[in-house]
Amino acid sequence: MTIDTIFIRSFGKLQNTSLDLGKGINIIRGDNESGKSTLCNFIKFIFYGLSGRGEEKLKYISWDTMKASGYIDVTEEGHTFRIDRENICIYGSEGKAKLSERCTVTELSSNRMVFQGKVPGEVFFGVNESVFESTAFVDQISDSKVGGKDLAEAAQNILFSGSEDVNAQKALKKLDDARKILLYKNQNGGKIYNLENECNNLRERLEKAENSSTALIVNEGTYRETKQKLDTSKERFDKVSSEMDLWNKYSIYKLMKKRQATYNNLSSAQKKEEEALSDKKHFGARVYEDRYIDSLKKIGYDLTNANNSYIQAKQSRDEASQKMRDMAEKVQLFNSLGSDPHNRAELVNGIKSKHKQSKTMSSIVLVFTILFVLSLVASAAVYFLNIFNVLYTIIAAGVFFLIAGSLILIRNNTNKQLKKLYRKFNCKNYSEFDEMMSAALKDETVITYITETLRSAEENLKVKSDKLNTINRQAIDKLHSDGFETTDNTLESLESAVSECQNYKEQLRNLNNNTNVEQRSLDNIDETLGQYRKDYLESIVKMDFDEEAMNNFDYENKNKEYKFLSVSIDNLSSMLQNLEKEIAVLKATNEDPSRLAVELDSKQQKLEFYKQKYVAYVLAINAVNNASGRLRESVSPKIADSAGKYLSELSQGKYTSLFLDTDFSVAYSDGQYTRSADNLSAGTGDITYIALRLALIETLYKSAIPPLVFDESFSRTDDSRLQNALKLLEKLSEKELQTILFTCHNREERVMSSVGKYTLAKLI
Repeated sequence: MTIDTIFIRSFGKLQNTSLDLGKGINIIRGDNESGKSTLCNFIKFIFYGLSGRGEEKLKYISWDTMKASGYIDVTEEGHTFRIDRENICIYGSEGKAKLSERCTVTELSSNRMVFQGKVPGEVFFGVNESVFESTAFVDQISDSKVGGKDLAEAAQNILFSGSEDVNAQKALKKLDDARKILLYKNQNGGKIYNLENECNNLRERLEKAENSSTALIVNEGTYRETKQKLDTSKERFDKVSSEMDLWNKYSIYKLMKKRQATYNNLSSAQKKEEEALSDKKHFGARVYEDRYIDSLKKIGYDLTNANNSYIQAKQSRDEASQKMRDMAEKVQLFNSLGSDPHNRAELVNGIKSKHKQSKTMSSIVLVFTILFVLSLVASAAVYFLNIFNVLYTIIAAGVFFLIAGSLILIRNNTNKQLKKLYRKFNCKNYSEFDEMMSAALKDETVITYITETLRSAEENLKVKSDKLNTINRQAIDKLHSDGFETTDNTLESLESAVSECQNYKEQLRNLNNNTNVEQRSLDNIDETLGQYRKDYLESIVKMDFDEEAMNNFDYENKNKEYKFLSVSIDNLSSMLQNLEKEIAVLKATNEDPSRLAVELDSKQQKLEFYKQKYVAYVLAINAVNNASGRLRESVSPKIADSAGKYLSELSQGKYTSLFLDTDFSVAYSDGQYTRSADNLSAGTGDITYIALRLALIETLYKSAIPPLVFDESFSRTDDSRLQNALKLLEKLSEKELQTILFTCHNREERVMSSVGKYTLAKLI
């Protein structure tokens, strides 16, 4: 048999939870405290109902719905069945909780109810709840009995009594305790002993009959008075009960009226919500959605960024312009040299060349001037000394004079040209010009950088301005297209639109909250009214109530009177019973021996019955001893053999056999040595326990094979043995064994991914 679907309406902390399972291995993962153990117990609840007594049952009743309910769809032999179970908790007037249970099994293909009045787990599995818990329902193994006599007793107990906790020895002890109640071994105590004494005392009473007529008459008179008071109280109680019932019906009537009003309020709230959602102001744009509001905020963010970028670009342009203005004089001086770097270089080189030429000519003029003077001195010396012809020296002096004069004219002309150039650059001489040129060359790099920066800043300013205008235009278009008003300040318009959207969203949220409040109120009323039959409610609707009388009905005092009368009736009834007993005792003292003989005969019959039960207990003790011995000798070896095979697979052949001797002590073998189960490690003990459960399932389940449920059962198992366990379960899935494995981590998924297919469900 396989579980297809699990749906929990309300069970403990879980509500409206649905899981789809597959054949084979199913892994259900959830964090700690997510409800995995609750889901495990829900599976057992569906098949067997709530376990335990009193408060223990109430722990799975939801505080919200006061119910534990849901269903499981199962497939068995080609048929799909839905097992639907519901437990409703109702608190009575005394505050005591009462559970009302409903369970149905439906064959889904024909929609026909089957197995009515039967326990689904016993129908499908052929075992009771105790056997199911002890075999197919595996919780944290660390809490289970593993190893030695405990492990052996688990097998014996389940086979012998259907419960892992009730074994043959306990049964023998109970039988022996029951035997002791009837008669002690020393024949000096027990019911038989006491009853024999009573019979002896009764025989003595036959001889001691006494009567107190006066006391009997008084008691009979008191009995009549008490009986009259009891009858009067019962009449008054019936009247008050009728009034209380009428008031309860009126309360239901008012609740039904309230339901109609609540239904009208719900319809009105839903209509307002629909009208708000169908608002045409924004041309169908879903302006109340977070993603729309976020889109407007993003436009505002982009617009702010674009504006900031524009301001930064303008500031950069202004800073570059200011730097250019600060360099105005240098730029003007630099521009006076010409915009063409080649022409500037020729001009500067020309001035330098002319300056050099002027200095060279001055040097040559000085040389020829000296030669001219020397020629004159030589002419005078020749003239006075009459050494040579003076004409030659005079001609040489003239030549030197002419050359010097010509050079002086050329130099003066060059100097005039230089002075014009110096005046052009506001310089008096070459030294000032040279100093100016050195400064200009140093500023050239700075001026070039500032000029390029200014150009780049102006281009960037234009780009940022275009982007700002584009985003601004897009924002305006967006606001206009969706029906929002705009101003000259687009950013303020966007903020206003966002505020309007948020207000609209809040309005819708409030409308939705109103709708939900009315819906919850209607659901609560329907849930309360759902406790009553439809025809009962219809009859109340048709009733005519005295509104004034109902409004003036003092429920508190009437309820007190109701309780007082109820207690009075109980007390009077108890008094009557006590009086009846006293009268009977008094009459017994006046009874004749035949009446006492009848009573004695009755006690003797009871004594004989007890003696027969005593013999039956002795026979049962012998039978249990004999049956337990035969079980150990025949069935236990088969279980041990099957469990040993599973243990070998789970331990990869390390432990090849598992033995249960006639004393039900457990030993295991690793192929070489046989050791006591007391030597098992915690992890090995866990897989031994699982192997034993699988063997018991083979032995005990004669109907459908149940799903095998593991609740955090492998927490102490290493990855290698976990893989072995999953491989074994995967192999058993070919025999239609379904496994449901609950875990709080992904270790089982990781290991299972290398083993085979599995179905994963997450419990959030």
